[in-house]
Amino acid sequence: MKTGKWLLLTAAIAFVTGCAQQPKEFEPVRLEKAIDLSQTQYKQVDLTTATEVDLVEELHKVRADYRRLLEIMLQWYMDRGYYQKAQWAQRELEDLKDVRTYNYLTPIDVVQIPEQGATVAVAEAETLFEQAQKLRKEGEILPLVTNKDKLRDALDIYRRIVKDYPQSTVAPDAAYYAAEILKEHFQEDLQAIEYYKLALKLNPDIRRKVRFQMAVILDFRMHDRSEALKMYRRVLEEEADIDQTNTEFAARRISQLLEEQNAENGSAAAEPLTE
Repeated sequence: MKTGKWLLLTAAIAFVTGCAQQPKEFEPVRLEKAIDLSQTQYKQVDLTTATEVDLVEELHKVRADYRRLLEIMLQWYMDRGYYQKAQWAQRELEDLKDVRTYNYLTPIDVVQIPEQGATVAVAEAETLFEQAQKLRKEGEILPLVTNKDKLRDALDIYRRIVKDYPQSTVAPDAAYYAAEILKEHFQEDLQAIEYYKLALKLNPDIRRKVRFQMAVILDFRMHDRSEALKMYRRVLEEEADIDQTNTEFAARRISQLLEEQNAENGSAAAEPLTE
């Protein structure tokens, strides 16, 4: 009897596992089902002519409008004593903090790299940079205590600087700090690497730990040891004098990665050939 129950259980597990391994099929998206067309300004979208940049930039505007309207409604209800509805608006605003959003575009998709590099003093860009720096510092309260709203606002301004004023002397630093926020506070590793790369494109001589930060992401988050090894070597070659602690770490990590490679190669060579 026990054997029969065991066989039945095994068969059930095999069936469930087999089902789980089947590739998931997605139904084609139908805009009519996805949204109430009577409530949207996007009643007709010509997907044959719309570009990715156009769509994503419009999405960013809609996100900002949505948040701003909730803030306005909250204030309107509070001013008139409609506290229950004000509480609803406040809750909806709070819920937005937990919504994971994506930028979709890499910086290279939207930024025109100027031929002369980031060498022009642009007053508006410098003013925006000061605002972003202030927000970033206010958002980084303590190592484990942050204000995500202020960090998002700072990130938006840094992105605006590199997009609208790539020729500005502050654009490379704006790209760098955008990458720092993405890496340290939102764990958006691919986006962070793109902004680190953009900082280098805008100013190859930037005095920031750009290569080291990329190496750390590649090494410990993406586990791409081969690319991490290349980037650690670039740390020693191109930014060794920026941060002595990082330079020493990069040197140690290069030795460790090479030892791991040699051990793996030796293990592979020692394996007997099978017929």
